[in-house]
Amino acid sequence: MTFADQYGPWSIIAGASEGTGSAFARKVAAKGVNCILIARREAPLAALAGQIRAESNVECVTARSLAAPDSVPARATARK
Repeated sequence: MTFADQYGPWSIIAGASEGTGSAFARKVAAKGVNCILIARREAPLAALAGQIRAESNVECVTARSLAAPDSVPARATARK
């Protein structure tokens, strides 16, 4: 059983723009899990998402908050 099979196709990572959150996002993505990255700082968050997509070939979407109804694209909430 793969990591993604065991834990699901998507992971939500808060505080992902730097430090531990960024490192955790990279580790999860390297195991084949798509990521929803959340942080207040948009520029570093977008940069990390691009790096993760290039390095790990997974989907990676960003959000500054989960409070807005359209904060996470529908593809991230659909079950596979």
